[in-house]
Amino acid sequence: DARAQRDAARAQQLGAAAQTVRAAFDGVVEAVPVAVGEQLAAGATALRLTPRGALQVVVGVAPEVAAQLHPGQAATLRAVFDAPQRASARVAQVAGALDARSRLVDVTLELAGADRSGGPERSTATPSASVWLPGSAVQATFALQPWHGWVVPRQAVLRDARGQAYVFQDDHGRARRVAVALQRDSADASGVSGPLDPSLPLVVLGNYELADGMALRVQR
Repeated sequence: DARAQRDAARAQQLGAAAQTVRAAFDGVVEAVPVAVGEQLAAGATALRLTPRGALQVVVGVAPEVAAQLHPGQAATLRAVFDAPQRASARVAQVAGALDARSRLVDVTLELAGADRSGGPERSTATPSASVWLPGSAVQATFALQPWHGWVVPRQAVLRDARGQAYVFQDDHGRARRVAVALQRDSADASGVSGPLDPSLPLVVLGNYELADGMALRVQR
């Protein structure tokens, strides 16, 4: 009986002071969920590995941004604590619910490669091991719907009684009213489209008192 128990222990390599575990792929150790001296049950996880070429990143985005994302969409990742370190990625999955803690939507990205050159992005086979490790803090940039127009201070945009948005430009001392279409809006700036003249200054203060063709006096 003693010999049978000894042979069974040896078969499980319990008598070895050290044991070498060989992974089936190149990667990094993500977690070791066991303690020294702990006896593991059959099938228990002793080591978690992440394949080097299959790293994934989970980022939180606002719900209105998540609605514009889809699997396969391109993204750019930048390391929070190492700005030159960046990588190209693509959207793998967009969660269908808000995260309970962050109140953001989790988006899973597949990391394609890294580049420290500072020039145009290039996809490489293996991300830099010094930064792109599990737990790294990153920021993601997505290419959403393209838009072309003018970005102006928010207070420069006015509306008339019919709801038409417009701005005033200083046309050589005269106020020129220009009708615009308001397409983007934020706390400080608005995105508009319309026949603005880029060579003429935009009236920002006191514009609500102006009428088309009124004389202007600029104070410096």
